[in-house]
Amino acid sequence: MESHASLIAVGEVGDARASATNVDPYFDLLADANIFDSTTVAHASVSSTNDSVTDVDWYSFTGVAGATVFMDIDCGGGCGVSVDTTLSLFDGTGTVIARGDDSSPPDPGSLNDTDSFVGAFILPGSGTYFVAVSNYDRFPAALSSCISFASLTRPDGFVAGGDAVFGCTPGDDSFSGGLSSTGDYILHISNSLPIPEPSTLALLALGLAGLDARGRIRRSSVLLR
Repeated sequence: MESHASLIAVGEVGDARASATNVDPYFDLLADANIFDSTTVAHASVSSTNDSVTDVDWYSFTGVAGATVFMDIDCGGGCGVSVDTTLSLFDGTGTVIARGDDSSPPDPGSLNDTDSFVGAFILPGSGTYFVAVSNYDRFPAALSSCISFASLTRPDGFVAGGDAVFGCTPGDDSFSGGLSSTGDYILHISNSLPIPEPSTLALLALGLAGLDARGRIRRSSVLLR
């Protein structure tokens, strides 16, 4: 029997970054057809409700510099009540660094392209990161200040993963707008470990070779006594 990733019902979560719901305890590698690379990239899945047009639900997770993350909303329009979601990623200082809205074509688990997606995105540093779930068109206010945007590519190769954003107002985690209806959603956060650089792998190989050589020298010394 195929196993499926754990889905944690978190109820109403914090409406501010300071009261974000931490999802670190929920990560696993259980198979789930609705999550890209579910058996090789650790992921956490939570269900909640966007209960007003001005609601912003905040989640936090721990990231490592160089790790690749992607965040996915499922069930917009498929959980009984339509919710047109937006997703935003903030660093530990509260600065927006990525955002996503519609994702077309729909990713696995999504019934339409109003289910938002962010990533794949490489984390710039180690520490706490924050994911904000809102509804269209409630976006981070700081997006109007960003210097540049770069399209992100989903793990399946489609350039439909939202944008990385650069030069946005530091520490501004406020939101503005909000037009669409509310409803239930499922949030998947996938968080990989960074892949060592080739130079790091080479140094590791040299270090292991050195340990092996020292071991051979010690064994030879023992035999000569």
